[in-house]
Amino acid sequence: MLKKCFYLSILVIFCFAVFFKVSYSQSVNEIGLDDYEEETFEDIYEAYLGANEEYKKAHDEYILKRAQFLRFQTLKSRKDAFDATLSMLKNRDEVVIAYLKVLKASLLKGVGLADERKNELFLEIDNEISWFSNHKENLSSAGSLEDLVRDSKFAADRWSQLNSLIYEVMSVLSQGKVSHLSVRLEKIFRASKNKFESIRNEERPEYAFDTSKIELLDRWMFEAEGKIDRSKEKQDEVEKIIRGNYQKKIVGLNLYNSVLSKLSESQLYMKEASNFLKEIIKQIRTK
Repeated sequence: MLKKCFYLSILVIFCFAVFFKVSYSQSVNEIGLDDYEEETFEDIYEAYLGANEEYKKAHDEYILKRAQFLRFQTLKSRKDAFDATLSMLKNRDEVVIAYLKVLKASLLKGVGLADERKNELFLEIDNEISWFSNHKENLSSAGSLEDLVRDSKFAADRWSQLNSLIYEVMSVLSQGKVSHLSVRLEKIFRASKNKFESIRNEERPEYAFDTSKIELLDRWMFEAEGKIDRSKEKQDEVEKIIRGNYQKKIVGLNLYNSVLSKLSESQLYMKEASNFLKEIIKQIRTK
């Protein structure tokens, strides 16, 4: 009976280990790394890669010792399996901690984000880092494989709850990038509009535009402003999604994809507005 319980416990931990291994690789690949200061971010990301490699080694050792125990059923193979399981779980916690630090570093260098929003997410990430750090330390107090099974399940449950925070961070980072572009576009629009107004009011014949040109530029300016307004509406919709769903812990890839879809629409409107402004600037320079 004891052997059967030990065998089942090993299987339970094995399932959790595989779940974590797949989840890490999927999540970290979804985070863009191009916009961060390499000297600062690179060290943190390298630490994550190092922790992940150590976890893979520990996981392979765990698989080996598990197989040996199931085959030989000796006291030594039982102890080896216990030690390998403990090491694997500690390394698994360390990967989570390193991954959370990657998220925090991403936020630190994210553009277009309000300090208040950053600080809110920093606090949540720090709380999770603290939880997994304590969990890792407490693993050493386990006296049996059954204890490790319970500890492993605690970590797995905690990780599943992290989906909301992870997707919120990724959504906010994407939102910030679009917001940053939007602010730059609005500055260009205001500068172009002010220049156009000065041209419209120009009374010197040698500098004044003819009526048809003024009407054309006026229409393009109107169209550009309309596209910018549409773009901002899409960004407002994204803000409602993030605030309305993530704070309620409503999570999932579909929700994140919805955020990306709205942001893509916002960018498309900005691109169209930018094209109108380019034509306006081109006409002014030509004149």
